[in-house]
Amino acid sequence: MDEARLVSRLAELTGLLSPAEGTPPEALDRARRLLAEALLNSQSEPMVDPSSSSPVTTNIDTLPQQTVDDLRRIVHDAIPASAIAPCASFGALGRF
Repeated sequence: MDEARLVSRLAELTGLLSPAEGTPPEALDRARRLLAEALLNSQSEPMVDPSSSSPVTTNIDTLPQQTVDDLRRIVHDAIPASAIAPCASFGALGRF
């Protein structure tokens, strides 16, 4: 899975989340990192809202830039450079 796809998938699954009241912001980052690692290990299941007949998705283009930047940082930190295909859209070096 390339970086762009992983960031997009994390956005779909966690883009609308915020830290629960009383928890530090790092808790959400940790959860996202664990999810990124799980996705890299092919542990993916669609997110389904039980009250809806269709999956809940979030388009990365609709998220605040800070959320997108956080997701990219988490993906970058979660994976060794040799384990993921770089994406040219993230800059000249293919990284963030």
